[in-house]
Amino acid sequence: MTQSQVESIFNSYYQGDDSTSREFGGTGLGLAISKELVELMGGEIHVSSQKDLGTTFSFTVNFTLKDAQNQRQYRLPSSSMLEKKVLIVDSSNRNVIPLVKSLGYFNYVVNAISSFEDAVLRRCNAL
Repeated sequence: MTQSQVESIFNSYYQGDDSTSREFGGTGLGLAISKELVELMGGEIHVSSQKDLGTTFSFTVNFTLKDAQNQRQYRLPSSSMLEKKVLIVDSSNRNVIPLVKSLGYFNYVVNAISSFEDAVLRRCNAL
């Protein structure tokens, strides 16, 4: 990326190369969201790029270790949130399987669909 592309890469809806969005889709929000999340955790996100060679993104966030006696503390959903219906739309089973398992633990009724188009076609009948 050029220096001007690097300077605005974290802006919402910015794509360094328009041909990428046409070929692969996307809205240009990923880096803006990543930056906001990292900053909300008190960290910083960094980018270094050499035109035609590649780009590296990294972030730093300081975490503290929990007291060993307080391991595995989970905040359970309130009773009004239990057994709710959840629809997950994601094309990657690698992402969906852990979510389905985790939500199932809290008695959510979970359905997973591989694309937004499938959800629209089904009119969200999975819920």
